[in-house]
Amino acid sequence: MSTVKLDFVGLNTLIYDPILSDTIDGTEKTASIGKILSQPAQSYRNTSVAGLSATDATVALTLHRNGPYGFCTWKQVRNTDKPIIKYYKRNSIFAYLSDTDTYTVVTEPAVVFKNHPIEYDVNIASDTGTGNRLIGVSYSNNLSFFSEEKTNTDHGIIITDLLDGETYNKFKDLYLDENVDTIIESINT
Repeated sequence: MSTVKLDFVGLNTLIYDPILSDTIDGTEKTASIGKILSQPAQSYRNTSVAGLSATDATVALTLHRNGPYGFCTWKQVRNTDKPIIKYYKRNSIFAYLSDTDTYTVVTEPAVVFKNHPIEYDVNIASDTGTGNRLIGVSYSNNLSFFSEEKTNTDHGIIITDLLDGETYNKFKDLYLDENVDTIIESINT
Protein backbone atom coordinates (compact mmCIF):
# COMPACT_ATOMS: atom_id res chain seq x y z
CA MET A 1 0.00 0.00 0.00
CA SER A 2 0.97 3.64 -0.04
CA THR A 3 2.80 5.50 2.71
CA VAL A 4 -0.48 7.17 3.70
CA LYS A 5 -2.39 4.90 6.05
CA LEU A 6 -5.95 3.92 5.20
CA ASP A 7 -8.49 5.47 7.57
CA PHE A 8 -11.58 3.69 8.86
CA VAL A 9 -13.74 6.74 9.55
CA GLY A 10 -14.87 7.60 6.01
CA LEU A 11 -12.47 10.45 5.21
CA ASN A 12 -12.05 9.45 1.53
CA THR A 13 -8.27 9.98 1.66
CA LEU A 14 -7.20 6.94 -0.35
CA ILE A 15 -10.62 5.71 -1.46
CA TYR A 16 -13.34 7.98 -2.79
CA ASP A 17 -16.72 6.31 -2.21
CA PRO A 18 -19.39 8.77 -3.39
CA ILE A 19 -23.09 8.81 -2.53
CA LEU A 20 -25.09 8.99 -5.73
CA SER A 21 -28.60 10.38 -5.57
CA ASP A 22 -31.35 10.58 -8.16
CA THR A 23 -33.67 13.55 -8.09
CA ILE A 24 -36.87 13.87 -10.07
CA ASP A 25 -38.55 17.30 -10.20
CA GLY A 26 -36.25 18.51 -7.43
CA THR A 27 -37.31 15.69 -5.08
CA GLU A 28 -34.86 13.07 -3.87
CA LYS A 29 -35.93 9.62 -5.09
CA THR A 30 -33.05 7.23 -4.42
CA ALA A 31 -29.56 7.28 -2.98
CA SER A 32 -26.87 4.65 -3.27
CA ILE A 33 -23.31 4.36 -2.11
CA GLY A 34 -20.56 3.79 -4.62
CA LYS A 35 -20.38 3.97 -8.36
CA ILE A 36 -21.95 1.85 -11.07
CA LEU A 37 -21.51 -1.86 -10.33
CA SER A 38 -19.70 -2.54 -13.59
CA GLN A 39 -16.79 -0.28 -12.60
CA PRO A 40 -13.80 -2.00 -10.98
CA ALA A 41 -12.54 -1.16 -7.48
CA GLN A 42 -9.59 0.71 -9.03
CA SER A 43 -11.98 3.48 -10.11
CA TYR A 44 -12.51 4.33 -6.42
CA ARG A 45 -8.87 5.33 -5.91
CA ASN A 46 -8.19 8.90 -4.81
CA THR A 47 -4.87 9.53 -6.54
CA SER A 48 -4.63 13.16 -5.47
CA VAL A 49 -3.43 12.09 -2.00
CA ALA A 50 -1.48 8.89 -2.68
CA GLY A 51 -1.37 6.03 -5.12
CA LEU A 52 -2.75 2.54 -4.65
CA SER A 53 -2.11 -0.56 -6.73
CA ALA A 54 -5.08 -2.36 -8.30
CA THR A 55 -5.01 -5.16 -5.73
CA ASP A 56 -4.64 -2.75 -2.83
CA ALA A 57 -7.62 -0.76 -4.10
CA THR A 58 -9.97 -3.73 -3.66
CA VAL A 59 -8.77 -4.34 -0.10
CA ALA A 60 -8.85 -0.62 0.69
CA LEU A 61 -12.43 -0.28 -0.63
CA THR A 62 -13.60 -3.17 1.54
CA LEU A 63 -11.80 -1.76 4.59
CA HIS A 64 -13.17 1.73 3.88
CA ARG A 65 -16.76 0.46 3.81
CA ASN A 66 -16.67 -2.09 6.63
CA GLY A 67 -13.68 -1.11 8.77
CA PRO A 68 -10.93 -3.42 10.04
CA TYR A 69 -13.35 -5.75 11.84
CA GLY A 70 -15.74 -6.42 8.98
CA PHE A 71 -19.51 -6.36 9.25
CA CYS A 72 -19.78 -7.35 12.91
CA THR A 73 -23.04 -7.33 14.86
CA TRP A 74 -22.61 -3.90 16.46
CA LYS A 75 -22.13 -2.38 12.99
CA GLN A 76 -25.25 -4.16 11.77
CA VAL A 77 -27.29 -2.67 14.60
CA ARG A 78 -25.75 0.81 14.59
CA ASN A 79 -27.19 2.11 11.33
CA THR A 80 -26.62 5.79 12.14
CA ASP A 81 -22.95 5.50 11.17
CA LYS A 82 -23.70 4.44 7.59
CA PRO A 83 -22.91 7.00 4.88
CA ILE A 84 -26.39 6.99 3.34
CA ILE A 85 -28.05 7.57 6.72
CA LYS A 86 -25.64 10.45 7.40
CA TYR A 87 -26.45 11.87 3.96
CA TYR A 88 -30.20 11.62 4.64
CA LYS A 89 -29.84 13.35 8.03
CA ARG A 90 -27.65 16.12 6.63
CA ASN A 91 -30.15 16.84 3.82
CA SER A 92 -33.38 16.33 5.87
CA ILE A 93 -34.49 13.36 3.77
CA PHE A 94 -37.09 10.94 5.14
CA ALA A 95 -37.45 7.54 3.47
CA TYR A 96 -40.14 5.00 4.32
CA LEU A 97 -41.91 1.93 2.99
CA SER A 98 -45.66 2.48 2.69
CA ASP A 99 -48.44 -0.10 3.08
CA THR A 100 -48.46 -0.68 -0.68
CA ASP A 101 -44.76 -1.68 -0.50
CA THR A 102 -43.78 1.54 -2.25
CA TYR A 103 -40.44 3.03 -1.27
CA THR A 104 -41.07 6.75 -0.79
CA VAL A 105 -38.43 9.42 -0.23
CA VAL A 106 -39.46 12.94 0.82
CA THR A 107 -37.64 16.00 2.07
CA GLU A 108 -38.88 16.78 5.55
CA PRO A 109 -37.77 19.93 7.40
CA ALA A 110 -36.16 19.24 10.77
CA VAL A 111 -37.78 22.24 12.49
CA VAL A 112 -40.93 24.20 11.63
CA PHE A 113 -41.68 27.61 13.18
CA LYS A 114 -45.10 28.35 11.72
CA ASN A 115 -47.26 26.68 14.39
CA HIS A 116 -47.49 29.19 17.22
CA PRO A 117 -50.03 28.89 20.07
CA ILE A 118 -53.24 30.90 20.04
CA GLU A 119 -53.10 33.49 22.80
CA TYR A 120 -56.17 34.66 24.71
CA ASP A 121 -56.38 37.69 26.96
CA VAL A 122 -59.01 36.63 29.49
CA ASN A 123 -60.60 38.06 32.64
CA ILE A 124 -60.53 35.48 35.41
CA ALA A 125 -62.71 35.72 38.51
CA SER A 126 -61.12 34.97 41.86
CA ASP A 127 -61.78 35.63 45.55
CA THR A 128 -59.82 38.88 45.37
CA GLY A 129 -61.57 40.18 42.24
CA THR A 130 -61.14 39.95 38.50
CA GLY A 131 -57.69 39.79 36.93
CA ASN A 132 -56.32 39.71 33.41
CA ARG A 133 -54.35 36.66 32.27
CA LEU A 134 -52.73 35.78 28.97
CA ILE A 135 -53.35 32.10 28.15
CA GLY A 136 -51.58 30.32 25.30
CA VAL A 137 -53.36 27.33 23.78
CA SER A 138 -51.67 25.04 21.28
CA TYR A 139 -53.66 24.40 18.12
CA SER A 140 -51.91 23.74 14.83
CA ASN A 141 -48.76 22.43 16.52
CA ASN A 142 -50.74 19.42 17.73
CA LEU A 143 -52.19 18.85 14.25
CA SER A 144 -48.96 19.10 12.25
CA PHE A 145 -46.98 15.93 11.71
CA PHE A 146 -45.34 15.68 8.29
CA SER A 147 -45.09 18.52 5.80
CA GLU A 148 -46.57 16.45 2.96
CA GLU A 149 -50.15 15.21 3.22
CA LYS A 150 -49.30 11.95 1.42
CA THR A 151 -46.79 11.09 4.16
CA ASN A 152 -49.47 11.71 6.80
CA THR A 153 -51.88 9.45 4.91
CA ASP A 154 -49.28 6.70 4.44
CA HIS A 155 -48.66 6.66 8.20
CA GLY A 156 -52.38 6.54 9.07
CA ILE A 157 -52.54 10.08 10.47
CA ILE A 158 -55.99 11.56 9.88
CA ILE A 159 -56.11 15.15 11.12
CA THR A 160 -59.92 15.30 11.47
CA ASP A 161 -59.82 12.39 13.94
CA LEU A 162 -57.47 14.37 16.18
CA LEU A 163 -59.69 17.46 16.50
CA ASP A 164 -61.95 16.03 19.23
CA GLY A 165 -59.27 15.78 21.91
CA GLU A 166 -57.58 18.99 20.84
CA THR A 167 -56.60 21.41 23.63
CA TYR A 168 -58.09 24.32 21.68
CA ASN A 169 -61.53 22.66 21.58
CA LYS A 170 -61.42 21.99 25.33
CA PHE A 171 -60.51 25.62 26.02
CA LYS A 172 -63.17 26.86 23.61
CA ASP A 173 -65.81 24.92 25.57
CA LEU A 174 -64.85 26.87 28.70
CA TYR A 175 -66.20 30.13 27.30
CA LEU A 176 -68.75 29.01 24.67
CA ASP A 177 -70.59 26.23 26.48
CA GLU A 178 -73.05 27.75 28.95
CA ASN A 179 -73.35 24.49 30.91
CA VAL A 180 -69.67 24.46 31.90
CA ASP A 181 -68.76 26.08 35.23
CA THR A 182 -65.67 28.21 34.60
CA ILE A 183 -63.66 30.99 36.21
CA ILE A 184 -63.31 32.82 32.88
CA GLU A 185 -65.63 35.82 32.95
CA SER A 186 -64.79 37.31 29.55
CA ILE A 187 -62.29 37.40 26.73
CA ASN A 188 -60.74 40.72 25.78
CA THR A 189 -60.54 41.41 22.07
